[in-house]
Amino acid sequence: MIGTLQLGSVALPFTYFYKKNTGTRLQTTLMDEQAVLAIRKNRAWESKPSETGRETLRISLDEARENMNFFDFGQEIHDYQREGYAFEYLGQYNVKGRACHVLQCQQTDFGEEYLYFFEMETGLLRLRHDKMTGEQTFFESYQPFGTHLLPFRIENTNRSEDRHAEVWIESIQLNAKIDKQLFKYPKDFSPSF
Repeated sequence: MIGTLQLGSVALPFTYFYKKNTGTRLQTTLMDEQAVLAIRKNRAWESKPSETGRETLRISLDEARENMNFFDFGQEIHDYQREGYAFEYLGQYNVKGRACHVLQCQQTDFGEEYLYFFEMETGLLRLRHDKMTGEQTFFESYQPFGTHLLPFRIENTNRSEDRHAEVWIESIQLNAKIDKQLFKYPKDFSPSF
């Protein structure tokens, strides 16, 4: 997947790689310098420019997944019922001028509670609202991809943290040949924290 991640006034071109049973890698570029965030099986690492050259560090899986959360937009609503989530239809609401059905999704064991807003005309997910954190994720610019429609613009806001970010997807290539070396730790990687 190739696109642009907008963080405030900073635009970061990115390339996102995912290889099933191997790993995930996010590469961003700022002022001709590349940063990498990668997950391979149960370990995560990042490599980024620093004042002394390049810094490569092991990071927690949770931190890596949180930093890549924009790119998991198709996984939020699958198998939730099987995992103990309860759903309730709350009615209708307008999201950015679109009439939507509102579903509440709760998982009491973990204290999670989300609202999902599905456009009435198309059935497409338009907004996911995390009631615990106040975070809102908007899904827009759906385009055909194979037999699916995918949002090519994702906007994430959290008013309590005064945070706003957007992702614009330019292209996605399915079943691309990806070299496993992309997910391996760099030679200068230190396994200690």
